[in-house]
Amino acid sequence: MTTSEALAVGLSLPGLAYGLWALYAMVRTNAAVPHLGEPVPSDARHARVSLIIAARDEEPDLEPALRQRLRDPDPDLEFVLVNDRSRDRTGAIMDALAGEDPRVKVVHLTELPEGWLGKVHAMQRGLEVSTGAWLLFTDADIHFRVGTVRLALEAALREGCDHVTVLPVFERTSPGVDLLYGPFLRWLVVFGRLWKVRDPSSRAAVGGGLFNFVSRAALERTQGLPWLRLEVGDDVALGQMLKRAGGRPGVFKATGLVSLQMYPSMRVMGRAMEKAALPILGRFHLSVLFATGFTLLLVEVVPFVLCAVAPAGLARALGGVASALLLTAAAAEARWCQRPWLATLAVPLGTAIMVAMTLAAGVKTWLRGEITWRDTRYSLKALREGQRLEFL
Repeated sequence: MTTSEALAVGLSLPGLAYGLWALYAMVRTNAAVPHLGEPVPSDARHARVSLIIAARDEEPDLEPALRQRLRDPDPDLEFVLVNDRSRDRTGAIMDALAGEDPRVKVVHLTELPEGWLGKVHAMQRGLEVSTGAWLLFTDADIHFRVGTVRLALEAALREGCDHVTVLPVFERTSPGVDLLYGPFLRWLVVFGRLWKVRDPSSRAAVGGGLFNFVSRAALERTQGLPWLRLEVGDDVALGQMLKRAGGRPGVFKATGLVSLQMYPSMRVMGRAMEKAALPILGRFHLSVLFATGFTLLLVEVVPFVLCAVAPAGLARALGGVASALLLTAAAAEARWCQRPWLATLAVPLGTAIMVAMTLAAGVKTWLRGEITWRDTRYSLKALREGQRLEFL
């Protein structure tokens, strides 16, 4: 075996190991994460739930999204709408809805205290006026089928959970965005270890800003939202905080029940990555971010390259096996998440673009020394000191 052949074989081995792990993770997750299911008679019918929904300058889409929520006739739902320093008609829309439905409360915020992220501060202020025994922290643009909140509560009581996160259906937007959802969801499964979330002996935890459903009693046993006041990844950090305090988490599929359009275009998606790339994936270090990107290219792109360019022999065979494993895992993810097959199966292309966009976003953030989100600037120094999210 020549030196170049040995190098090619060496390059194929990480992808082979990763392909096995990705397929294993997908199979385990598919078996361990149940669907919310259909409603059954239970005491959950009479428990009060507070939906805490923060919005800033969301006039174009806010009213239809909120009216969709209010179609649920459940009298034990409380809707706490937080107008976070909006400069458009967001607050007026909320007030009008409160005038129509007595279940709606509105909180108007006019300033952001020093040392808080706008979103976390709005969540905290909404929490302070809520009265439910259960809390649902969610965004205004998430679409729920009528009855979904009760299904989540019934699932929580049935399974003995204090914290419920759901996996939604991602609405199709553009072919480019569809292509990038594949790596995003695959990495969530592979590195999030969703099948271990309910294991109290595991540190695996999860959370989602679209649907963080929490028992008030469990939240009160933690350090609370003020502890997360400068955490960019506040949704996952909330799940970690709850589990460390003895909370019992659960993850459920919500296909047919919860959906969202995460990004309307690749440009918007790339802009959103500037918030998370360096602080979360890079842990505020550009070297860590580039090392992460290189590793993902090594295990998800290099096997396909070896299939195409390596001479016939062991390296090409190993690259072929690794590629087949990854494609099988991607196919399982597409079926499980109800994603387009063609876009999801374009593994190397999707990964290469996602890594490039993430690195570009991280470099921009590093050069600026700050993150601008919702027209508010946050220094990297302050965010680094307030980071609570752990890689487990």
